[in-house]
This record gives sequence, C-alpha cells and structure tokens, in this order.
Amino acid sequence: KLLTDTLKASSYQQYLVDLQVIYHALEKGIREQMTQHSELRKIYFPQLERNAAIQEDLNSTSMKGLPIHASNVALNYAAHLSQLAQTYPILLAAHAYVRYLGDLSGGMILKKHVSKKWPDAVHFYDFSTLLKQTDRPSINAFKELYKAQLDRLTVDLITRAELIHEVFLAFEHAENMLNAISL
Repeated sequence: KLLTDTLKASSYQQYLVDLQVIYHALEKGIREQMTQHSELRKIYFPQLERNAAIQEDLNSTSMKGLPIHASNVALNYAAHLSQLAQTYPILLAAHAYVRYLGDLSGGMILKKHVSKKWPDAVHFYDFSTLLKQTDRPSINAFKELYKAQLDRLTVDLITRAELIHEVFLAFEHAENMLNAISL
C-alpha cells in the first residue's frame, strides 16, 4: 500500500513505532558491544543510525495522534536483537546488513511516496548526512562500502554459517512485522 499511496497515517505511524523499537535494540547492541567485539566496529557508522530520525518523524505534525505502542512482533524482534547483543554480538551484523541496506535500497522510493502524504515525516529515509560524512557520492557507493566492510569481518566457518542463518531470520522478522500491521 505504501507504493500505491493508499497507506493510512495510523498504519505508517505503527510502522515507524515498530521500526524505532527494532533500531533502538540493534543500535544499542552494536554500540555497547563493539568495545569488546572489535569486529563490530567495521560495520558501525553512526550516521546510519535511524532511531533519532524515526523519533523526528513520530514527532512531526503529520504523525501526531493517538498513542501507539509497538506491536508484539516488533517487541519479539527487539528482544531477539537484545539477546544476540548479550550472547553472540557479531550476529548483529546480519541484522544491520538486512535493515540498513534494505532501508538504503528502498529508502528513496519509499521517501517519494511517503512525502506525498506526510512531507514532514520522511527523516527516516534521509541519508544525506551519511553520504557527506563518509565521502560517498551516492547510496550505491555507500552500499558497496558497507558490503566490503561486512566481507572484511574476521569470522570462522561456524560463525559465518550463523551469520547467514541470522540474515534469513532478519528477513523473516521484517516480513512478520509488515504483516502484523495493515500496510
């Protein structure tokens, strides 16, 4: 519905609230664990963080309304991310890969559609600071840099297999989240 401009404000607001819970857990986990797990530093770009941008969107005039709470699906996903941060932090890289590169890939298209209805609620899709501060001319150039950083992770074969498994879980969580709200 997002691409057909028939999305309701309440559904988009729910989507943002759910994303905020997920990004909070992901970003907090990476920031807190990269000191002890240096491999996470390779994929950490503070300009990628989306939590503050989502909050700006939720505070926009367009999104003011009834208080909305995160869905159980989003809370379960966030709990999974928090558990990974405590037990197997490198696996957060799989979720960062899916979330950030997915948002970078579809962000410009979605921003175009969202801005038609809620022009003050598109901060989530704004990656201009990221491009300037990483000296990348385009989203595609940054995505290539990020993929190269992921490829540079020094992990054993077991961890590599676990990362691949987590990528599939990340896609599953994302799909479940979208299905849980009436997009």
